[in-house]
Amino acid sequence: MSLRSGRSDDGEAQALGPSYEPTFETHLSRRASVTGLALLTAALWARHADAQPQRTGSVAGPATAPDPMLAAAAASRQPHFALADADYGVTASASATANARNLQRAVNDRRVVLLPGSSDPIEISDPIVVPPGTQIIGAGAGRTVIRALGAQAFSFRAPNGTAMLEGPKLADFTLQCANVGLALNSRQGGFTDDSSSQCYIMRPRLERMRLIGPGADTPGTAGVDWNLVFSGVFDQCEIVGFETGIRTLGCDFTAVMNRTRIWNCGTLIDCERTGYFGSGMLIDGADLLIPTRRFLRSSDHHLIVRNTYFEKQNGRPLPGPVLDLAHSYMTLFTGNRFETPRPECPMFLTVEGEGALFLFEHNSYGGPGWGEVSWNRDNSARYMLNASIRQKIVIRNNRQNLVVPFNTTEGEAVRNERRDLWIIAPGSEGFVGAFNYAERCRVQDGAFVLPAARRYGSLVRFKDPQRPVSGPVSVHVLARSDIEGTEMTVNAMSGEIAGSAVRIGLSRDYQWRTAYERVEREDLALDMFNDDVQRGGRSFVKMVVVERA
Repeated sequence: MSLRSGRSDDGEAQALGPSYEPTFETHLSRRASVTGLALLTAALWARHADAQPQRTGSVAGPATAPDPMLAAAAASRQPHFALADADYGVTASASATANARNLQRAVNDRRVVLLPGSSDPIEISDPIVVPPGTQIIGAGAGRTVIRALGAQAFSFRAPNGTAMLEGPKLADFTLQCANVGLALNSRQGGFTDDSSSQCYIMRPRLERMRLIGPGADTPGTAGVDWNLVFSGVFDQCEIVGFETGIRTLGCDFTAVMNRTRIWNCGTLIDCERTGYFGSGMLIDGADLLIPTRRFLRSSDHHLIVRNTYFEKQNGRPLPGPVLDLAHSYMTLFTGNRFETPRPECPMFLTVEGEGALFLFEHNSYGGPGWGEVSWNRDNSARYMLNASIRQKIVIRNNRQNLVVPFNTTEGEAVRNERRDLWIIAPGSEGFVGAFNYAERCRVQDGAFVLPAARRYGSLVRFKDPQRPVSGPVSVHVLARSDIEGTEMTVNAMSGEIAGSAVRIGLSRDYQWRTAYERVEREDLALDMFNDDVQRGGRSFVKMVVVERA
């Protein structure tokens, strides 16, 4: 198939098929009736796409020449729009094979292709390859229906390289899919910053689109399947009837927004990271409704979900969790409504992995409460993400509390019955030094866990650098062990100078133990470790209190 076909610049008809002869004059009134605002929007979008520079490496990387093949293809396309029916014969009465051939010619020729409205669907037999910067715009989701019979409806796979290619824009039509609606790049195409991988696809947009799949139980189907795509947008769309509604891999800054509705899919949104790609997924003001397996599955490095409505109230149990998360760096849920009652959604949240911040605040519901929480399968998390970053889990101001390994409450007063100088706990102010065991120290059910290890293998240093303490003090520890009688060692130090270590015996229940009663220290630091390898029990330290003696 020739890249240049359809209509030449002087209006002379070109060969489109044995029986199709378009007449330019016949369609003057149709062209004049197209809304001026729509044409202006299309023209501005095309100009924006033409003006995009080709870059290499990261977003801030140096400019390079575009790929020669892509440059030649772009040079052969006319920047103005075409009417798919009048200029290329894409109609509901044409065969699916003819429509696929003619629509492919249209997007090869023109940056902006306007689809006709029709009471019947327009069938296409094969995937339409959408070159960079293509816009395909219908007459409205209720008036224009494309029925795709092939494995993919629309697709583009970038060649290897480091160029940033402008993604397609689809707007204002319904797309009935046998498999995948819009596929961009490939899961096997590579995810690196060099020419060994597929090029980045930038800024694809779906606006006021309705994507309808073959059914939530149809394996492998997806409304969209995006790979190495940056800054894509779903705006006021509807996606229904796929195994996965939105599926992304290694995509940065995808936005699902403005009451985009995704419903009756196996998994509504599945955003997956690979290496350092896959960050900044934003779900803002969306409707996520009645999945058959889970609402959201994510391993995104920086997931943001806000002002979104979740609903599962159709009487059928959900086999997976509402939120299925592989936590990495930052995960934020704010101001959402979860109508996901425990009887239908017994598992509300599963979290695997470690991160810098997990925030869940100002979320609510109007009906029955939420289901269970599973955090790393044993309700534990590392206190330190690495040597310089302390992991924080913040659960606050929600309609229902969530049981998490610890809840960081920095800036809020933590009081008990003691006259305290320090109160150090996994979620309160204070610090666990990042050396020895501290980088691997886990918190489970709100307590530091110190396993039995020889010598100083489980050493953790407790200190509050914001409030240094000197003078006479007493030290109290709230702790337990999973084996009765396990002994834990505490050493109240003056700076780096060790004092006289004490051993305290622990029971299976949490009890306050006084490690030191009125001792003099300068620049206090507390070392604690569990070297009771004979008994082999773990020590659980829930709170350390230092009070003025």
